[in-house]
Amino acid sequence: MRIEEFEKLAPDLRQQMLRIGQDFFGNQQDAEDVAQEGLIRLWTYCERLDASFTLSPLAIKVAKNICIDLYKSRRAETAELQTDIPAQPSYNADARLATQENLHRIESALDTLPPHEAKLFRKRHFEEKTNDEIVQETGLPLTSVKSILSRAKAKLKKRLLS
Repeated sequence: MRIEEFEKLAPDLRQQMLRIGQDFFGNQQDAEDVAQEGLIRLWTYCERLDASFTLSPLAIKVAKNICIDLYKSRRAETAELQTDIPAQPSYNADARLATQENLHRIESALDTLPPHEAKLFRKRHFEEKTNDEIVQETGLPLTSVKSILSRAKAKLKKRLLS
């Protein structure tokens, strides 16, 4: 496929990848990241593809893989946010400071939540308790626990990204 052909298809491919990113993450900023990364990946392969090859299914697959990669990397970053950071030879003071600042931002955002939402969020994400364990501790129905956690997560995400 020639670059000129790819350039003609790129706007439609971008829209498809934006929709996938929006559906996956629920916000425009992450959707833009997915679309940009996806177009870059497709661009690197366009000269190797046959002109008769339909890029749309490939674009969808690439966008979904990017969503999963971004999700996993963010989840790994969140898991690394701990108050007790072990000393490592390669660990520098700037990284530790950044981690502490992130924790402070998260704690500040948690303080804006209603107390019952903040309590359940801390149990789930800081104490790493399962939803079933939270149900046993609080006596709330599982659906309520899931709903409260989902609402708290959405509020935190909105506050932290704004």
